[in-house]
Amino acid sequence: MVCSRSTRKRRRAEVEKSPRLIRGPLGSSTESVTESVGGQPITMFRSSLIIGIVASVTWLASACVGPCDTTIIVPSIIVEVRDSVTGAAAAAGADARAIDGDFMVVLAAHDVDSAGAPLSLAMLAERAGTYTVRVTKPGYSAWERRNVQVDDRGCHAEQVQLTAKLQPATVVLLPKESFRRRPRRASR
Repeated sequence: MVCSRSTRKRRRAEVEKSPRLIRGPLGSSTESVTESVGGQPITMFRSSLIIGIVASVTWLASACVGPCDTTIIVPSIIVEVRDSVTGAAAAAGADARAIDGDFMVVLAAHDVDSAGAPLSLAMLAERAGTYTVRVTKPGYSAWERRNVQVDDRGCHAEQVQLTAKLQPATVVLLPKESFRRRPRRASR
């Protein structure tokens, strides 16, 4: 069927005035609302999207300046432990401690890989202070960082992230002859 230009304009005008079905997420349908803002019709889908965006922004803003959430612990210090030569994660089997004067805490596994091996160690406490962080692991030289400053941010302490690049320990091989027993001298 061939429509004249005037017929197409008239049909377009009728369609624009009538409520429309709009496909929403997952194929759901929503009927358009006859209200308009700024000359543009608002659909239920569009209005719910706008409400969702406004709610998200409001929630994010309240998280920044709102009441303090004391139900969670934000680790004050996180140490990613790596082998300095290969770059591989080396937190498995490492012992890490954060020391501030008389206060000392052992850092525990924080992030793990898909096999469950730890990638980083974290201080499971929120405490401002100036720390010395030490990481030791068999087969590696000890790693230490002094004057790690953790500031109090009101609700939670600041989170400081460090990377400990452990140096493999130097092994000195002695010749077999050096282990021979030397004969005792007779006492006089």
